[in-house]
Amino acid sequence: MATGKLWLKVPESMKFVFHGKLNPWVSGKDLILYTIGQIGVDGALYRAMEFSGQAIRTLPMADRFTMANMAIEAGGKSGIFEPDESLSAMSRPGKKALPSVPKR
Repeated sequence: MATGKLWLKVPESMKFVFHGKLNPWVSGKDLILYTIGQIGVDGALYRAMEFSGQAIRTLPMADRFTMANMAIEAGGKSGIFEPDESLSAMSRPGKKALPSVPKR
């Protein structure tokens, strides 16, 4: 840091596209567990996992958070999602990102 330079390794990315419509009982956790089953627990070692597709666009934010957090279980460095209208609505000024938790 004394030289003003910082060397970082930028992870490669893997894109997972989920087509079709999900059944009502299928959640984001089901999708990520299926994906990990296909690629293995070290299948995304030091890579960014990007999720997109029609099925992803219908997922609620809580399911997307679950998938992003569980990307680590596949060895991934991060889990990211293709931006869509749902995400844009959350990031608009004056909008609350998540419902507030009641104080006890």
